[in-house]
Amino acid sequence: MKAEANSDKESKDNVNAGLGVDNFIDLLRETNDEVLQIEELKKHAEKLKENLIRYFTEIMQEYEIEIMIPAESLRMEGENNNDVRVTFLNGSGLISHDYKDGTVKSYRLEDYDPSELISIFNAAIPYLKNALKTKKKEYEEISNGLTKIGKYLISLKEKLIGSQKKPLTV
Repeated sequence: MKAEANSDKESKDNVNAGLGVDNFIDLLRETNDEVLQIEELKKHAEKLKENLIRYFTEIMQEYEIEIMIPAESLRMEGENNNDVRVTFLNGSGLISHDYKDGTVKSYRLEDYDPSELISIFNAAIPYLKNALKTKKKEYEEISNGLTKIGKYLISLKEKLIGSQKKPLTV
């Protein structure tokens, strides 16, 4: 019986070795490790993508900015790329492509893969910077105007208080 059991085991080992089962299992383990690493990196990239989108959209929402990107500044892969006249990016996380034929197609920034998103933001940054400079000038003008008004009111208040302190002469 033992001889038969040993011969069956040797027979299975020979079959497994002949089919390369051990090698196959090793390759499966290595493949699983690669899949796990890819998934971990993919999740990390998605998290970074979400943070990047949040960064841009919060700035645009806070200052009520919509960016207009001319077609020549943003070249995206895909159909009808040459037909895009202008692209808009807003604080809601929407990117809208205005086509030469008058149609508009809008997409969520989350729908783009990270490399496309980097291209979009790379094209958008100079326009965002200009929009923020314009917004800063608006606030500077408002601040300067209110400062002038405040100085006038303080001066007026001092004059009024000064005239009330003087004794009345009869």
